[in-house]
Amino acid sequence: MNTPETMYDLPEEQFPTAGALDIKKLFFWSALGFGCLLGAVFYYFTGIKMLAFAMVGIVLAASVFIAPQMAFYLYFGWQVFDAVFLASPTQIFTPAKAFALFIILIYFLSLGRIQHKILASKPVIVMMAIFGLFGLLTSFQAIVPLRAILFSLQILVQSFLVVVALHILDSTRRIHTAFFCCYAAGVVAGMIMLLGGGVSSRYSRGTLGEYANPTTTSLALSVSFIALPGLWILKKPKIFYLLCVAGAIPIIIGIMNTGARAPLFAIFMGLGLGILFAKGTGLFKRVIIPAMIVVLIGGTIIYVLSANILMGESQERLEALVFRQTTAGGLETRTAIWSIAFTEYVKHSPLLGFGFANTAPALERYVGWYRDIHNSLLGPLVDSGPIGFTLFVVALALLFKKVHGIRNVRMNVIATMIYIYILSSMLTHTIHFTKWFWIPVTMCLLLVEQGKREELSEIAWDQESAIA
Repeated sequence: MNTPETMYDLPEEQFPTAGALDIKKLFFWSALGFGCLLGAVFYYFTGIKMLAFAMVGIVLAASVFIAPQMAFYLYFGWQVFDAVFLASPTQIFTPAKAFALFIILIYFLSLGRIQHKILASKPVIVMMAIFGLFGLLTSFQAIVPLRAILFSLQILVQSFLVVVALHILDSTRRIHTAFFCCYAAGVVAGMIMLLGGGVSSRYSRGTLGEYANPTTTSLALSVSFIALPGLWILKKPKIFYLLCVAGAIPIIIGIMNTGARAPLFAIFMGLGLGILFAKGTGLFKRVIIPAMIVVLIGGTIIYVLSANILMGESQERLEALVFRQTTAGGLETRTAIWSIAFTEYVKHSPLLGFGFANTAPALERYVGWYRDIHNSLLGPLVDSGPIGFTLFVVALALLFKKVHGIRNVRMNVIATMIYIYILSSMLTHTIHFTKWFWIPVTMCLLLVEQGKREELSEIAWDQESAIA
């Protein structure tokens, strides 16, 4: 007989995995995968790199088709390395975008195997999709229409990707694995930056890849870090706690080496305030846990700064933050951008805005200053006017309502931390078009759905017990 803990935690029935295949098929796919990987290594070191990448692609495609949840494990892990493969500073189509389209294709090919329904997250997804559709429909009046179309489509694709994730990552174990892949990849990326210094000829701050902006790198690392609460709360073995804490150190150092301050602030706010606003936590936890977070994160930052292991500009930027000095390019610049952008919006496009992601081209046209808005709350207003802004804010409000409504205390704490992290990141960066907004949103909704499944499981268990 199923118990409330197990009734909704049996995903193997929905998607066949390697364990569900017969021994002949398992041997065939294992042999094929191992052979392709060996071949890829051989061709890579003999200089035929395109063929090597194609063979790796065959292995990935086959594994994802057999077990679709693998797609999101890869996607969550890949996010931190995506910018490494930018071939130019202006490139916007990355491997992650191509992989997202591939995941959607796999989803359509797997429709017959999908049984679980989306239980609680539809209002959030629908409102986000309407927001994206609004940007698409109003792109004709944008400063650069093609840019508005592309970024509107990103919203629509990411909204649909959330739908796919909620169908496929349908158990606590799968959700935990996705969180783990995201976090583990961040640890690896942090170690690469720690050992290699994150040196680039284009930037004087640490980064991953020649054309990967340090701020982009810091956002990706912070998304990996915010997966930590999920690993900490959903996994019980004590040794796992030690590994989690140890892995956090290279991620923090990696973020610090980029010189970015806002991601550190977002992490601190998410972990520190999340426990305060979560439901069902006692007074002791609300006081002690934030205090521990302050000591651990603050202590690590102070130690790294005193060790003087960061790149010069990154060291200076963070010292200015910690010791309250003023630096060019800090908050003063952001407030100037916000003020100028809002003034030009009111003057030129108060009804429909400049068009999705068109604030920088608009500022270049009107004041000769090409600058991103650096704010995902003000950005939707100046980009899409009061209608688009309202749609976006309603979507965020619906997300908060769903997160706050999770009855499982552990999941409520995790989701609340991630939600506050999202809001904190939005204050100083334009992220709502990017995976660094949508992956944390997906994390929240995965917990919302799993919490709802557990709630229904408990109701069914009570009904079954009453009948018995």
